[in-house]
Amino acid sequence: MTRHAPVCAAIACTVLACGGRSNKGDAASDETLETDTVESVDLPDTDGSEAVEEDGPEDVAGEDAAPECGSTLISNGGFEAGQSPSYAGLGQGWESNDATAHPGYHVLDTAVVHGGATSQKIDTHGEWDHWPARQVSGYGTVTPGRTYRLSAWVRSEGNDNPASWYVIGIWWMHDDVRVSGESEVKNPEQETTIYDWRLIEFEAVAPVDANRAAVFLTAHYHGIVWYDDIVLCALE
Repeated sequence: MTRHAPVCAAIACTVLACGGRSNKGDAASDETLETDTVESVDLPDTDGSEAVEEDGPEDVAGEDAAPECGSTLISNGGFEAGQSPSYAGLGQGWESNDATAHPGYHVLDTAVVHGGATSQKIDTHGEWDHWPARQVSGYGTVTPGRTYRLSAWVRSEGNDNPASWYVIGIWWMHDDVRVSGESEVKNPEQETTIYDWRLIEFEAVAPVDANRAAVFLTAHYHGIVWYDDIVLCALE
C-alpha cells in the first residue's frame, strides 16, 4: 500500500498551500516550504517504514474458548425422527427406564418446542412416579478418564417439589450395567424448579470401566418437563 501526496493544482502544489505537516517532530512540523513544489508521485509512509496493510488485529478468537465438542453420542436428541416403535410417546431411539411404554406420560409435543417441530414431554399427571426415560450410547463410545459434556434445552412447569431440580443426568455404563461407584451425574441444581426454556449443560469425567453412557430424563411429582436439542459429546 502506498500513500499519495496531496494535489491542490492539476499537477503540483506547495506544502503550505495544501496544509501538509510533517510528523517527524514539533520543530519539523512548524517548518513550511513555501517555494518547493512536489509532483504527484507515490510516496512511502512519512515515518520511513514500509507500508503495512491496514488489516484489523490478528484473529485470536477461540484461544480462550471452551473446548469444542465432538460428534454427539446419542441419536434423535432433537426428537424430530418420529416415535419409538416400542415405547409410545417417546422419540425414536429413546426407551422407558422400566422397559414399559407409558403413553400419556411420555408425549412427543408439537405445541411446545425449543427447536424444530417436536420436543419430548414427560407429564407426571400429579403422580409420584417420575416416569424416567433414557438413551444409551453405543458400545465402546466412552473412554474412561475422558471428559464429556451433556447439554439440553429444558422447560419445567408446575414443579414445586424440591426434588424436581433434577431433570437430566448421565449414567455411566459398562456394556449393559451401570459401573460401580460414582455411576450417576446429575444436572447442576437450578435456582428455581419452574422455568421457561433454558440451556442446562455440565461436564463429567468418565470413570474407570465406563464404555457407554446413558442420558437420563426424569420428571418429579407433580409437574411437567420438556426436553429438546440434547447433545452428549466428548470434549476435543
